[in-house]
Amino acid sequence: MAFGSWNWKDRNAGGSGLLYEPGNWGDLLKLSWLAAILRWKGRKGVSVYFDPFAGDVGYPLSGAGRARFNQAGADELDLIKKPFVEAGNWPSAATLAGRLPVGRRLLFDSDPEKRGRWARTPGVEVLAGESGWAIAAARRPEADELWLLDPYDFLADWQKFPPPAPPGSGAASVLLYLYNRSAENSAIFSAYREFCRWLKNSPGGRKSFRGRLAADAFLPRAHHEMHFLPGRADAERNDFSELSAVLKRLSLALAAAQAGEAIFTVL
Repeated sequence: MAFGSWNWKDRNAGGSGLLYEPGNWGDLLKLSWLAAILRWKGRKGVSVYFDPFAGDVGYPLSGAGRARFNQAGADELDLIKKPFVEAGNWPSAATLAGRLPVGRRLLFDSDPEKRGRWARTPGVEVLAGESGWAIAAARRPEADELWLLDPYDFLADWQKFPPPAPPGSGAASVLLYLYNRSAENSAIFSAYREFCRWLKNSPGGRKSFRGRLAADAFLPRAHHEMHFLPGRADAERNDFSELSAVLKRLSLALAAAQAGEAIFTVL
């Protein structure tokens, strides 16, 4: 890991071995954006969902995660409330994608046990390769695809393995997740600024859209970020402004819900 390790700990689960707490504010932002984009792309036909860092099929959801979901009130995520949240589970992004207008789900994870569970999941194609980055680098992006790039620490790896789609043909739309710890020290802040410059100056001149939430409502020292880089065909659609407005609305609504938690809490 670059610049030291980071961890989200579930206060109620007693340690799950994960590097994050499922159902955190970043998960809410990520799944909301993913659902909105796939629904929007679905107006033109089913999409191909490509996720080379898929993680597991699902995760246990803590009481704090369930309360966070209820507080957020994200309309885009109503489809996971009954089958997952109310049952104490949190679906991965790839599981959510299977409930949306997606024709193929192409997935990979470095953990062989997780790959095995995906291989037993209907509608999923598990890809073969050395790593998620290597699989992404070898793939030729197509206009009907949505890529989700969500490794554990994007800023630690992106310079060694720059995402192939943004600086390349610009055919596929790409959704990136970052855990931004720039507030910790100047080295991380410099790395983050370099990443943002790369996005802005990458060949093709594509605009990117960023949504950000604090990692902790009370005392944020890091932020969850989603970066959406639309492919050429998507960016040229007549209704693209509608999608960008939805992404903005979702981000502002989640930020307002998070601010409410910081202002008034029952301890």
